[in-house]
Amino acid sequence: MRQLTWIVISIGVSLSAIAFGDTKIGNMTVRQAFPDERVARLVTAVVDADFDEANQQIKVGADVNYIGTDGITPLIWVMIQARRDNDLDGLEFMLERGANPN
Repeated sequence: MRQLTWIVISIGVSLSAIAFGDTKIGNMTVRQAFPDERVARLVTAVVDADFDEANQQIKVGADVNYIGTDGITPLIWVMIQARRDNDLDGLEFMLERGANPN
């Protein structure tokens, strides 16, 4: 499963030119990428491995398949962060909660 997951990450990252920075992806912060505050909080919680908070945001309506600024989705953001951190926990969390990898 992990090997397949890294293949998905590699494909996702190669689909667009994304600048890597400490708090920005594609020259956007999480809040710029996801104007819906619940989604921004969801993504931040997942990236920070605060899965209790992430689940809370989903309960209050955060959409794991939200399409943000320039077409970025929470899963793409988390995939990029997972690759950067070499940690699949957030990616697995998103997929288990219905994030669409297509």
